[in-house]
Amino acid sequence: MKKILLPLFAVLTVSVLFAQSPQAFKYQAVVRDGSGEIIANQQVGMQISILQGSVGGTAVYTETHTVTTNDFGLINLNIGEGTTDGDFSAIDWSGNSYFVKTEMDTSGGTSYVEFGIIQLLSVPYALHAKTVQTYTETDPQVGSNTTDYISKWNGSALVTSSIFDNGNVGIGTESPNSKLEVNGKVIVTGGIDVSGSVITNLADPTAAQDAATKAYVEARIIELLLQQGIGSISDYDGNEYEIVKIGRQVWIAENLKVTHYRNGDTIPDGTGTGDISGETDPEYWFAYNDDLNNVSTYGRLYTWHTITDSRNVCPAGWHVPSDAECTTLETYLGDSSVTGGKMKETGTSHWNSPNTGATNESGFSGLPGGYRHNNGGFSNTGSHGLWWSSTEDDAAYAWYRLLYHDGANLGRYFGFKKSGFSVRCLKD
Repeated sequence: MKKILLPLFAVLTVSVLFAQSPQAFKYQAVVRDGSGEIIANQQVGMQISILQGSVGGTAVYTETHTVTTNDFGLINLNIGEGTTDGDFSAIDWSGNSYFVKTEMDTSGGTSYVEFGIIQLLSVPYALHAKTVQTYTETDPQVGSNTTDYISKWNGSALVTSSIFDNGNVGIGTESPNSKLEVNGKVIVTGGIDVSGSVITNLADPTAAQDAATKAYVEARIIELLLQQGIGSISDYDGNEYEIVKIGRQVWIAENLKVTHYRNGDTIPDGTGTGDISGETDPEYWFAYNDDLNNVSTYGRLYTWHTITDSRNVCPAGWHVPSDAECTTLETYLGDSSVTGGKMKETGTSHWNSPNTGATNESGFSGLPGGYRHNNGGFSNTGSHGLWWSSTEDDAAYAWYRLLYHDGANLGRYFGFKKSGFSVRCLKD
């Protein structure tokens, strides 16, 4: 969810998920200034209020937090664990609808300005569920009609009305604060009306009445954040990569370093292999100049056959971009004469002087990792950055993109598939 706060001109993204303890839930927000720039690594003051009944309802609970934004302007806190004189556990989640009101002081103090109000849709039920009692059938018996089924449920008539239809359990009238289990699966929780549909607890919910698992909700929230270019990802080896959203695409903002395919199979180490021009479809990774010290900055270099292997070098949910997807990036960045400059890291810490036109406006943070010749030599670290696409030109060559230290444009060429180039992964 995004909300523009007029007094602060900030953008809010809220994610609510079940906490490990039922007495708190998580809150996330991205804070931006009036020009839309992220407020990074800055302490902000937050006041959270739980309103009952409506957006203008009575505040039944209020707490404060002092938190610091990260590099992406993201703040994280647990509602229910702030500084307060109230009692979060005393909220009767079953009795009404509730809304979260957030107020913020971007200078880190207590001069709060209202930031937004959102309704809680599922959390109150999760918190209320801790109060229910459990009745578990230990010796279910089969009767000939509805009455027989109910009477043989260990004497506890938790449901009444015609609830059995061809063996399917439906919902009649539940006893308050109780739940019914069959073989360990919750069938109905007291106090929740789902209009006669069976409540199930699914990892991948599909029907309107299905309940999602905690793991599913958390995974979906992470996915939504990644789609906005917020957060980071890890490869099979545990290497962590920052990500960046450019237009509608989300890229890793660093060169790939992994030494395993997604399924755990090892990518062969090409160190010291020399000339591989005579090999058929060689799959290797290389460190520039066979020096592993270069990997932390420039990542690894890979043959085209490696990066197009069906086992995939990118993490799950990511892939090596096609030539067309690289063109989408170029088109979004505009004038081809300055596209490369918008993609290059600024300065001359890694790029050779003059690093023409470098602004890194896109956040791609391209580095001059150079490349490996198929005959075993290495060239152009400091002056050129080359990235494979997954699209071939013919049996021997494939398309790649090229950045220059002395130009602001982005080159598009085809290279020998047995060469070693850098790789960037693109979100599916």
